[in-house]
Amino acid sequence: MRTCSPSLIVFALLFAVLPLHAQWQRVMPDLSAGLNDIAALDIGRALAVGSDFPDSLGDGQAFITMDGGLSWDSIRFSAPGGMFRTLYQAEWVDAQTLYASSFRPHLFASLDGGATWEERPTPDGDGAAMESMHWWNADSGLVGNLEGRLYRTYNGGNTWELVFNSGFAQPLIDLDCPSYQTCYIRTFGVADLYKPTDGGSSWLPLPGTPSVLLYTGLDALNEDTVVLVTWGTAYRSTDGGASWSTISVPTSVELTDVDFAGPFGVAVGGDATILHSTDYGETWTLVHTDSIAGLHFTAVAVLNDSTAWACSREGAVFRFGGLPTTNHLSESVPLEWHLGPNPARGHLDVQTPDGMAGTLQLINSRGQVVLQQAFASGEHLALESASTGWHWCSLQLMDGRIAGKPVWLLPALY
Repeated sequence: MRTCSPSLIVFALLFAVLPLHAQWQRVMPDLSAGLNDIAALDIGRALAVGSDFPDSLGDGQAFITMDGGLSWDSIRFSAPGGMFRTLYQAEWVDAQTLYASSFRPHLFASLDGGATWEERPTPDGDGAAMESMHWWNADSGLVGNLEGRLYRTYNGGNTWELVFNSGFAQPLIDLDCPSYQTCYIRTFGVADLYKPTDGGSSWLPLPGTPSVLLYTGLDALNEDTVVLVTWGTAYRSTDGGASWSTISVPTSVELTDVDFAGPFGVAVGGDATILHSTDYGETWTLVHTDSIAGLHFTAVAVLNDSTAWACSREGAVFRFGGLPTTNHLSESVPLEWHLGPNPARGHLDVQTPDGMAGTLQLINSRGQVVLQQAFASGEHLALESASTGWHWCSLQLMDGRIAGKPVWLLPALY
């Protein structure tokens, strides 16, 4: 009987039970559109929305990936008569339900995991652009528009109820609801934050909100803790918005969005800036910046302390975390494939079912992708630029199936 090397068993167990040291990666290909928002269900599935013209209005564009960003499907939302349908916000509610809102007042829904989309009725014929939204589940949600009105639905957007009106001078540009009873609305105006007092039937401004907040990000970690970000500064409240602390951040650029999952949070902004917090927003660390790249992040979606997504107005998408370990397109289809030699020196040979082509990634023990390459079955893959030691080899075939194996890379002979 053939036995496995003890070191190989230990390596496989480490990959199974220990999280990789996650890194931010720019996923390929770059998307030829301006992106306003990104939503994700897990490390494999994400939806980025915007327009077909970077940093301007145009036809709505949505891009969806099921494989961690290795490939993207594009969906175009065109309107008759030259009316813009720039998409502002996206939410991936559950495995089957996705929503996207647009500049010309449209709400689009997908009930089959993003494969097809349908338009939902505009609230009472309201003609204002829908800038913000929050969904608790596939049926219950809120949408806010640029004329200061907030609507609620209990049937997936088929009918709407007006629950708040701040007035034309205060567009609703962000909202977050940590529970059914508590929501925070950010407006573009003097009284910047509003909060419901009786489950959403009436809303009162929070008078202690810092008055400098314009074009910033908002995230409510729970009913009491709220974090706001702006130009080179963050603000934090732990008493439901009654009082605020100014939090120092290691950047002076504009921070445009912030999102938390438990104590772990990410803030993004100009110069491709990414900040991390591991203590509910009390302190922040700069983990990525690049003033040369010219990227301006517009949104971030944090799922847990090892999985997050971010997008930019120039069409770039970044992912935090390793590759997905399951295939969401055809999870029930087993994949038998051969990888050798193992240990490998200088090259790898890949044999796949029916000679199918695909994409291969090598991930080192720190979670960094050291090689990503398209391949044909039976092809020799050169490893001159790869690091040595234990790696995880992730394989994705053209039909969507994904599998992985550990491999030991030996140093080259000279």
